[in-house]
Amino acid sequence: MTKKKTKNVVRKAGVDGGNGELKVYFEGADEGLAIPTAELIVINANGKGNFLATDVVTPKNIHEHLDITFVSSKALAKTNERYHIGKRTLKNMGAKPKETPKHAQKHTSEIVARTVLAGLLVDAVRNNPESKSITAHYDLDLALPLNQIDEEAFQKHAERFIGTHEMKFHYPNGEELTVTIVVEFAMTLPEGAVGSYAIVYNQDGSLKQYTIVEDINDENPEGTITEVTFDDRELLLGDIGAGSLDCAVMKGVDFDYSNSEGFELGTKESVSKIRTEWNKLQKQDQINSLTQFTEIYSNTEIFNSAKLQNFSTMYLNDDAIVIADSLKSIYEKMPSRARIVLYGGGAILYKNALLPLLEEYSDKVIFASNPKFTTAEGLLIFALTPAFEELKNNYLEAISV
Repeated sequence: MTKKKTKNVVRKAGVDGGNGELKVYFEGADEGLAIPTAELIVINANGKGNFLATDVVTPKNIHEHLDITFVSSKALAKTNERYHIGKRTLKNMGAKPKETPKHAQKHTSEIVARTVLAGLLVDAVRNNPESKSITAHYDLDLALPLNQIDEEAFQKHAERFIGTHEMKFHYPNGEELTVTIVVEFAMTLPEGAVGSYAIVYNQDGSLKQYTIVEDINDENPEGTITEVTFDDRELLLGDIGAGSLDCAVMKGVDFDYSNSEGFELGTKESVSKIRTEWNKLQKQDQINSLTQFTEIYSNTEIFNSAKLQNFSTMYLNDDAIVIADSLKSIYEKMPSRARIVLYGGGAILYKNALLPLLEEYSDKVIFASNPKFTTAEGLLIFALTPAFEELKNNYLEAISV
């Protein structure tokens, strides 16, 4: 009797591989996963571990302890190299992690690729907490910025992940866990536009409801409060990332490419200026990376967080003016009923600076409820559609011929 072949369980993921931080939303997850796009290569590791190590690594916190050897992967030019990834780099006292350079092309960046693979490893471990060796299957929905829209780049970005990637996770005590990731299908969509799926839809496919003010005029200065959906609404999506600002003109989830624009402007340059000036003045509290800056700035429990936030204000204001002007120049050509929706990590960083600059459109501006993960969640929602499944089936049929 022939044994029936078991079909692999394939998990879908929306992958926003950022220049500053990887954001991933996995199918069925309650929240997104974020890993800073930063790494340190481990030289002369003896593999014995540290018998004095006190860190307890669990599936829940594994994303903060990423010590990985990338055994094999066609996404990488060199393999069998060991790296500390993301927040793990902060434990290397005084060491400056490698981050994506200015104007980095994500579809060729190996730092981005390693961080994406590390994110898949985290999810695989969390879903197989007792296993000593793990094999997990995924479909990926990826994205590139509007200023990198190019058919060849989009295809290359997806194809480098399709296939098998083997990694070893190193625990502090020297134990190792082998994780094999099999990506069955991947595709790439425009970053600024695909966020619309998370703005318009919930993950179950139902329409999101918004309470907005409309019909403001001399006779009705307070306007009328209305419950609406955005599936047929003109939208200007402002995705403010670490290395790019995407201004996508949409009607619901329909992308108006000709009127949209991508800019090489993001939080990374602002943070670089802030770090340079901060380090001149703070000799004992140096900030060596974007990862470290984000950790201090966003965590008010860290002793110098408030000081850094206050210090950063002047520099953020300068760049916020450029962002606001870019948004206004596009919005002024749109219908008055259109709404501006801002998201991305920069929407958090620049929010206080942008609000007064966009005051004339205050009734039109919406900050997304989960701004850091809007693009990743939008990618996941699209990956859950029949259209994505059809594209996968077409790909599998084509390669089987």
